[in-house]
Amino acid sequence: MHSLKNGNELSRGKGYGVGSAGACSFNCQEEETQETKYLQYTDINSVPSGAFSGLSSLTILNLSANALSSLPVDAFDGLSSLQHLSLGRNSLSQFPNMGPFEASLTALDLRFNSLTEITSNILNDMTNLQLLHLEGNQISAISVDSFVGLTNLLTLQLNSNLLRTVPSALDSVSSSLQYLCVTVIGFRELIEDLSNNNFSSFPSDNFGTAPLTRLFVSKNRLQHLPPSLFQNLTLLEHFYLNNNKLVKVDSRSLNASKQLQKIVLQYNELPELDSSTFRDFSNLQELYVVAYCCLDF
Repeated sequence: MHSLKNGNELSRGKGYGVGSAGACSFNCQEEETQETKYLQYTDINSVPSGAFSGLSSLTILNLSANALSSLPVDAFDGLSSLQHLSLGRNSLSQFPNMGPFEASLTALDLRFNSLTEITSNILNDMTNLQLLHLEGNQISAISVDSFVGLTNLLTLQLNSNLLRTVPSALDSVSSSLQYLCVTVIGFRELIEDLSNNNFSSFPSDNFGTAPLTRLFVSKNRLQHLPPSLFQNLTLLEHFYLNNNKLVKVDSRSLNASKQLQKIVLQYNELPELDSSTFRDFSNLQELYVVAYCCLDF
């Protein structure tokens, strides 16, 4: 394990000072500049105070896939221009303090850590954040005002956590959000120690007027869809509902989404589907209902 050294040593060239007994060189695919620093897969287990002092022009910092379990409050002091921060695939159990670059940050990656909750106001000053990765944690609680300040958020990934219902905090980002994912598609082999989300209900007003084009709610415990679920989601094109416990799909639940091109309903408990359910969807190109269901024409 290595401890990250201070920013002065980090800025001396390409032996990036991550070794405990001296500089530890490493290869990365990305070309570094004075504005980028790639420190992923370097076995770093701690970041001391002032580690990035002197790097005020840095805009991209990648510390993913290391052994970080905590970060000091002033870990990122000096990074006044940072826009992209990657801390994914570590062991962080608490949300890090973003310090001087909260307002400039546009992308934050905290996927596959050990976060258990998102508390009030923790993200509120990140007014320019557009991309937020929180998938693959152990989040079971999200405060209702957690996302209040994220007025420019476009993409939010909350899949592969321990949520039991759709967070009401999503109301705060409904006017800007374009992509929301609350499922575990594609990550089973990476998260064997994490449970899928356990949504059993789907509040009909959770998405407000969000301009979503794709919505993933697969691998939950949903039994029905409220009739007015998508009354404001008029731009929705792809809807993934596979691997739930649906016993019925009412056409009224989908009626407002005339732009739907793809609906995935496999692996539910639907005895049959009447073809009239989808008769009004002139843009529908793909419909998946094979497993555990018979489409009645």
